[in-house]
Formats: sequence, structure tokens, C-alpha cells
Amino acid sequence: RATAAPPGEDPWSAAMDAAGAVRRRRVGAVVVDAEVGPTRIGLARELAPAMGGRYLTLAELTAPALDA
Repeated sequence: RATAAPPGEDPWSAAMDAAGAVRRRRVGAVVVDAEVGPTRIGLARELAPAMGGRYLTLAELTAPALDA
């Protein structure tokens, strides 16, 4: 989760560090953007490429989309 981190750590930096570790290990990943409503931060869209993963919105999250 890009908005939470251990005490004393910046949440976004911790998320990007974890994303880099996933990418280096070549783990298949999907980042699901669960934000809804008029106010969105947009972190999932930035996190997915840092992770080497695919970006999907909740509306796009279907079995065929995950199989692609």
C-alpha cells in the first residue's frame, strides 16, 4: 500500500523501494487502482511501471484481463 509505511519511513519511498524489488526479481505483478470518486491521488498508475507490472482499474479487473 503506497500510503502506509513503518514508523519513520516515507510511505511513497517505501512503496517505490518495494516495487523496485519486485521488478528486480522479475515477479509477475498487477497493480489494481482501487480509487473511486472525484478525488484520486493516482499513485497506482505510477507504481505499476516501477514494479514492472500491469495497471488495471477496478472496472478492468476481470478474469480475461488477468489472463492476458
